[in-house]
Amino acid sequence: MALQGDTLLIHADAMVYVNHGISIAAVNESFHRLMLSSEVDQWLRTLEAFAEHMAFSSLALTGGQRVEQLLKLYGGKLLVHGHTPIPIARGVDPISVTGAWEYSDGRCLNVDGGIYMGSPGFVHQLD
Repeated sequence: MALQGDTLLIHADAMVYVNHGISIAAVNESFHRLMLSSEVDQWLRTLEAFAEHMAFSSLALTGGQRVEQLLKLYGGKLLVHGHTPIPIARGVDPISVTGAWEYSDGRCLNVDGGIYMGSPGFVHQLD
């Protein structure tokens, strides 16, 4: 997790981060400790939490609230993530995905083109 200007960069479109700390430093430290750990239960709980997808887009009533929660907690005005390929999230043919998908009233940007699914791929430059 990183904050670059007003852009919060995370891996997954999931709420797993709130289980690991209330600051970017705390979240990163928690994941660092996990990477060094051999505690199977910790790994299983974290992997289960990472199984969540589309926490900001598929939940019509709460998706926007979740975006706001993460941005308020960790900072930023735009949340950028991967994890859920755009072809799956939007239900489109992978070959048609040639750029990032902006959603949640412009507060989220999915940059997972789904290359493994046959998307041509893209590079997205952050402002």
